[in-house]
Amino acid sequence: MNSVSDNSPFQFANGKEFDEFGVESETESCISSKTLNSKTSSSKLLFIEKIRQANTCCQNGDYTTAVKLYTDAIALNPSNYVLFGNRSAAFCRLGKYSSSLQDAIKARELNPQWPKAYYRQGIALQYLGRHIDALAAFASGIAQDNKSPQLLAGFVETAMKSPLRATLEPIYRQLQAMQLDKSPFIITSVVGQEVLAAGHYPAAVVILESSLRIGTCSLKLRGSVYSALSSCYWALNELDKAIKYMQQDLQVAKSLGDQIGECRAHENLGAAYFSKGWYKEALASHRYQLVLAMKSKDTDQAASALTSLGHVYKEIGDYPNSLASHKQCLQLMRQMSDKTGETKEVGNVGAVYLAMGDFDRAIKCHLEHLNLAKLCGNKVEEAKAYSNLGSAYHYKKNHQQSIQYYENLLKLAQEIGDKSIEARAYSGLGHAARSIGDLRQAKRWHERQLEMALLTKDKVAEGKALSNLGIIYNLTGDYDDAIKLHFAHLKIAQQLADSASMARAYGNIGHSYWNFGEYDEAIKCFKEELSIYRDIDDKRGEAASLEKVNFFVKLLNTNKNNLLLEKSTYNKNYFKSNGRHNIVSRHKPLRKYSSI
Repeated sequence: MNSVSDNSPFQFANGKEFDEFGVESETESCISSKTLNSKTSSSKLLFIEKIRQANTCCQNGDYTTAVKLYTDAIALNPSNYVLFGNRSAAFCRLGKYSSSLQDAIKARELNPQWPKAYYRQGIALQYLGRHIDALAAFASGIAQDNKSPQLLAGFVETAMKSPLRATLEPIYRQLQAMQLDKSPFIITSVVGQEVLAAGHYPAAVVILESSLRIGTCSLKLRGSVYSALSSCYWALNELDKAIKYMQQDLQVAKSLGDQIGECRAHENLGAAYFSKGWYKEALASHRYQLVLAMKSKDTDQAASALTSLGHVYKEIGDYPNSLASHKQCLQLMRQMSDKTGETKEVGNVGAVYLAMGDFDRAIKCHLEHLNLAKLCGNKVEEAKAYSNLGSAYHYKKNHQQSIQYYENLLKLAQEIGDKSIEARAYSGLGHAARSIGDLRQAKRWHERQLEMALLTKDKVAEGKALSNLGIIYNLTGDYDDAIKLHFAHLKIAQQLADSASMARAYGNIGHSYWNFGEYDEAIKCFKEELSIYRDIDDKRGEAASLEKVNFFVKLLNTNKNNLLLEKSTYNKNYFKSNGRHNIVSRHKPLRKYSSI
C-alpha cells in the first residue's frame, strides 16, 4: 500500500522508545527534592541508580530485567508517571500487552497532560487488536500535543489496520492529494465520523471531542464535528449533551448563512426536545424548520417539519392542529408520489383520530393504512396498522376484534423476527385481557412484553411493560409490588429524561399508595405529576392531574377517619396473607425489581 508506510511506527528502536532519566531528561523533576524531600540521600541515589540500570537494560534489549528495575523504582516513587510509561514500553517489547496497557493508563491517570501516556496506551491497544479504542487513545494524545508526528503517525497506522480500512483508505489518499494528510484536525475528524458511522459511539465521542480540542479556523468544518457529536450522543441516549452540540451546530449554520444546515439543526433539536418531553421547545424548533423549508422550497424538509409538528401537537392534546399538520403532510406526500410517506401519514392521521376518540374514522384510516402497507411491502407500517386497529376496537369495547388484530400483529412480529413489535403485540393482548377481566392472563402477556423489552435492551419498552404490570398488580390488590414496579418505571423515565413518562409513573404510584392506605404519600405523587405536566406545558395532562389532586385532597379531608380505619383493616389482612404479595419475585425477569 502506497498511502502508508509498510514499516509500523510501533517498532521499537533501541532506547528511543524509553525516556532517559538523565540530568536533561523530562523526569528530572520526578527525582528532585520537591518530590523526594522526605527521602534520605541514599534513597535518592538508589532511585537514580535503578533508573540508570533500567535504561541500560533497555538499550541492550534486556527488557525482563528492565521491568524489574522499573518496578523497584516505582516502589520508591509510585507517583512518577514516566516510570509507568517506560515500564509500559518494556512490557510491550516483551509481548505483555495487557500489562503494558495497565501501565499506560496509570501514567495517563498520574499526568493527563503527558502526550506519551496516550501514545503508550494506543500502542498497547493496537497490539491487543482493539483498533477502535487505540484510535481514541491516539486522538486524545494528539489533543494534548497536536504537533506530535509520532502520535499522528500512530493514529493513521491504526486506522489503516482497523476494520474501517476499506472506507478510510480512499479518503486518506484524497487527503494526501490535497496535502491535508498532515492536518491533525482533518484526520481525526474524518476518522471520527467514520467511527461514528460504524456504530462505535463512545470511541467516536472521544475522537471527535479531541478534534474540537485540536481546533480549526474553519467554521464549516467545526460545524460538521458538532453535528457528528450530536449524533453520537443521541445514539448513546445522552440527550442533554446531544442538544448542546445541536445548538452549537445551529449557531454555526446561522453564522455561515447556511439555510439547509440551519433547517437540519432545527429538525434535530425538535426531535431531541420531543424525546425529553420539552414540547414547547420542540414546537418552536419544528416551526423554524418549516419556515426555512418553505423559504428554500425544500418539500422533503417541509414534510418532515409538518409530521413532527403533528406528533408534538398530539402529545400535548392539541388534536385540531395535530390533525391539520398530518393532513398537510399527507397532501405533500401524495404530490410527491411518495407511497411510503403516504402510508405513514395515513397512519398518523388515524392515530390522531384514535386519540380524539373518533374511533370509526380511526378504523377507516388504519384499514387504508394496512392496505397501503401491504402494497408497499412495508412490514413495519403493516405492524403499526394492526396495532392501531387493535387499539381502536379496544376503545370501541369490541375486544374480540381487538384481540384478532393483536394476534395478527404477534404473528407478523414473529415472522419477521422483530422483538420490539412482538413486545407491542403482547402489550395490546395484555390490555385486551385486562378489559375482559382476565387479570391472570393479562399479567402473563405483560410479563412476555417485559421479556421482549429486556431482550432488546429497549429502556423505553421496559418502562412501558413495568407500568402495565404495575397496573395489573394494583388491580389484584398487590399494592406494594405495584409500587415497586411503578418506581422502577419512574427510575427509567428519569434516566431517559422523559418528563411525560415521569408524570405517568408518579400518577400510577399515587394510585397504588392510595389503595395501600398511604394517603399523604399518594397526594404528594399526584402533586408531582401535576407539576411535571405544567412544566412541559401538557394542558390535557395538567387538567386531568389537577382534577385528580382536588378530588383526592377533598376525599382525604372529608373521610380521613374512615380511610384510616380501612388502612388499619387492610394492613392486618395483608400481613396475614402469608406471602401472597411477593409475586414479583416469582417471575424471573421481575426479580431484579423486587428490592426497589
